[in-house]
Amino acid sequence: MSAKPKTGRVEPVAALLCDDVRREEGGILSLMGVAAPIIVFLEFPARKRITPVLIFTGIETGMAKVTVSLRWQDEVKWQVETDLEIDERGTGSVIPLDPLVAGFEQPGVLWLEVETGGKQYQLQNWRIEAQAPDYATPV
Repeated sequence: MSAKPKTGRVEPVAALLCDDVRREEGGILSLMGVAAPIIVFLEFPARKRITPVLIFTGIETGMAKVTVSLRWQDEVKWQVETDLEIDERGTGSVIPLDPLVAGFEQPGVLWLEVETGGKQYQLQNWRIEAQAPDYATPV
């Protein structure tokens, strides 16, 4: 009979949205196209490939269950549950999640939320906006 793995604990620190995440030689991550707090589209509906990236601090060693949600206009549009192995306290981890294609019918607010250890964290939001037409005439 195998022993039940020890329950670990993490604390989310930050969240990013990237166009892509590449794993380089030596295991280093390169984050491509990190989104600013305001994402602008020329027109709606709009679609964008995004890769959520989470930054955690390990609080207790063991396996930590983490649920990540993307909420659009107060509705959860995407959710994933994963287990993170915390092997050292006090260390940070950068965890890229699988990329997805997000669709936006109109301007609004996109939230990234994390639930772990019975606590809910609203880590980051991004305003999705339409770019105003540029009617200036070049000289």
